[in-house]
Amino acid sequence: MNNYIKCKYKVNFSEEVLEKVDVEWEKLTYLCEPINKKHGDFLVRRNGELCHNIVEYKEVGPDEFGKPGVIWNGTTYARVTNRDWERVDFTGELEIKTQIIAPQTDADVKIKFKVENGYVISAEPNVLLIDNTARLKHNEQIKQIAIKRAIRVNSWHFKLFRKLVINPLINICIYLRYPLIFCQEGLIHIENKLKKII
Repeated sequence: MNNYIKCKYKVNFSEEVLEKVDVEWEKLTYLCEPINKKHGDFLVRRNGELCHNIVEYKEVGPDEFGKPGVIWNGTTYARVTNRDWERVDFTGELEIKTQIIAPQTDADVKIKFKVENGYVISAEPNVLLIDNTARLKHNEQIKQIAIKRAIRVNSWHFKLFRKLVINPLINICIYLRYPLIFCQEGLIHIENKLKKII
């Protein structure tokens, strides 16, 4: 199970990182290990407070399955009755990580926090900048292939070819399938009888 964490705390990224990776850092969602054996969604507030999202559920009966607001909570169908952010009394190191796919430069981001009594006392970012030229070139090639295919499929001569050749061949395959299945069943039956004789 993945644990997700958002970071509103001010992390001092280098000027190079801020210049090359054009993202809204506060909106990023990171992955992290369970904290104090707690799972789910976490948050580091601007003041450094480490919080866990506590969600309370109320089990619902079968007549409410599929109704708006009714979800599967992992054990039963239920309705969310309360959500609250609660401080996690944690002391130690916490590493969070994410990957960023950006228009200019991709990045592999890790932030190591030192936490004391549920509050961040320091944050050390480690950002690996990744040249995305090859990825962008590959994406452009795929895009051009898709455009060419769409033009070809929507051309009048391909539509005519599909109508006069492809569709009739598909129908022939469908009509031949059933007699061949019947013949196969008969051959299997004959084969089994011959094996019994031996």
